Amino acid sequence: MVAQPTDVVKVRMQAQAAGEGVRYTGCMQAYTKIATEEGVRGLWKGIKLHYYFQQNFHVIYDNLLYMISCQLLHVKNFYVIS
Repeated sequence: MVAQPTDVVKVRMQAQAAGEGVRYTGCMQAYTKIATEEGVRGLWKGIKLHYYFQQNFHVIYDNLLYMISCQLLHVKNFYVIS
């Protein structure tokens, strides 16, 4: 949650490099411009989708890691954790 504003600025600066034109000249200018034009909440755009993706990724990763470790240790009865 703390790093979300930095991610928003990073994505917007990458998008302008792809041909959208120069909108931000630097990181600090991007922070202030987003905050003044869209409000401070603009720095946290997309946070719900970000956390949804992270939550699902970690559940899948943890289950796969658990299943692989059970197979490597030759455990016959393993249960998928959630």
